[in-house]
Amino acid sequence: MGEDAAAPETELDNAGLEGERAAPAKPDRVAAALLTASGIVVLISAFLPWFEGFTGWNIMSGTNLWPHHNVAYTSRGGLLVFTGFWAILLGILIIAGGLLLLTKVRAGAAVAVVASLLGLTFAAISVVTLSNRNLNAGAGLYIFGVFSLVSVVLGVTAVSDRGNYGYYQGSDVDGGPPRPAG
Repeated sequence: MGEDAAAPETELDNAGLEGERAAPAKPDRVAAALLTASGIVVLISAFLPWFEGFTGWNIMSGTNLWPHHNVAYTSRGGLLVFTGFWAILLGILIIAGGLLLLTKVRAGAAVAVVASLLGLTFAAISVVTLSNRNLNAGAGLYIFGVFSLVSVVLGVTAVSDRGNYGYYQGSDVDGGPPRPAG
């Protein structure tokens, strides 16, 4: 009776030592939450200075900065700068992608990554064209680009095949690793 009593379930760890099984980490949820926060920062960047004292919002909302101006971009003599419209739209899409990932909809990663890649591209084009004309890009434009890049990394990380990513890889209902059949 003494030694035959049911002992708590243990298993060998990587070092061959017995121990209780720890709860699996959930880096996918952390990445999704950080992705959502990054989308918020991208959205906020539209209201910060982009160049020459103008915010992305000012450029978008009708400031007649240059002759060729619309909601999406402004241009003058080969200079192309995207407006805050893109930071707002893409920030909302990144937030939506992060929230979808938090609710276990894997397609949220695709939404966030595509939006982030577009944001990174638009920010890079704007910064490069401004610097080619000896104009200084403002903090808002750099924040738009940097957090778009961060969002790409987080979107890919959230659905990465490396590690134990719980519910994305056919896990059991409790978020742990799949239980063996039988």
